[in-house]
Amino acid sequence: MKRVRVTFRPKGTDVHPVYDLLTGGADYLEDVQLINWQVSSDPAGFLIHARGDAEQMAADLDAIPEVCHQEFIHLNDEEFYVYHTCRRNPMTDEIFDAFAETSLLVVFPMEYDNNGGATATIVGPEADIHSVIEDIPPEIAVEIEAVGGPEVQDSGVLSKLSDRQFEALEAGIETGYYDVPRQATSEDVAERMGCRPSTASEHLRKAETKLVTALLDHTQSKL
Repeated sequence: MKRVRVTFRPKGTDVHPVYDLLTGGADYLEDVQLINWQVSSDPAGFLIHARGDAEQMAADLDAIPEVCHQEFIHLNDEEFYVYHTCRRNPMTDEIFDAFAETSLLVVFPMEYDNNGGATATIVGPEADIHSVIEDIPPEIAVEIEAVGGPEVQDSGVLSKLSDRQFEALEAGIETGYYDVPRQATSEDVAERMGCRPSTASEHLRKAETKLVTALLDHTQSKL
C-alpha cells in the first residue's frame, strides 16, 4: 500500500463553478474542507465544512445553475456544514472516472485552498496511484506534497490550521510579533501577508485559538 498526499489544481474555463467558489471565488470563506462525497451518480452529493458567511454562501450556491439542492447545519455563528448536490461537468467526469477505474481510496477530509487547489491523501496500490496521476487531464496541475509516512490521516496540531492561518503565524514569528517584548504589530504582519491589518489579526486570533485548544485537549487526554 502506498500513501500519497497530492494537490490538484484545475485551470481554464472548464473548472466547475462550485469548485471555483470553494477555492478562492469567495473571500468570505475559510478553512474549507470536503468531508465526503458521493460521485457515482449525477447529480453528485458533497458535504462541506467551512467557516465564514453561510448566508452569502447559500445565495451564491443558489445562483449556480448546476446546484440542485443545498442544506446547512450551523455549528455556531461562523462555522457550518453544507450538504449540496450538483450536476457534474466534463472536467469533474474525467477526475471521478480516473478514480473509479482503480481501487484507490481518498482519505477525507480534502482541504481546499484559496488558489484553486484541493489537497487530499490517496491510499492504495502504487500502480493505481501512477495510473490515476497519468490519467488526470493536462489542464489539471498535479502537485505531489508527500509520499509515504506512518500516518494515513494527518493528526498533528498544525493540520488544524488553514493555509492563511499558518502563514499568519509564520509572518508573526518572522516580524517579531511574538518576541518578548513584542517587536512588531498586526500592521507589520498584514504587510508581510499582503492583507488588511484586521484580516491579519483575525487569522492570528483564530490560529492561536486552535493551537491553544488543541494543546488543552491533548493535556486533558493525558490526565
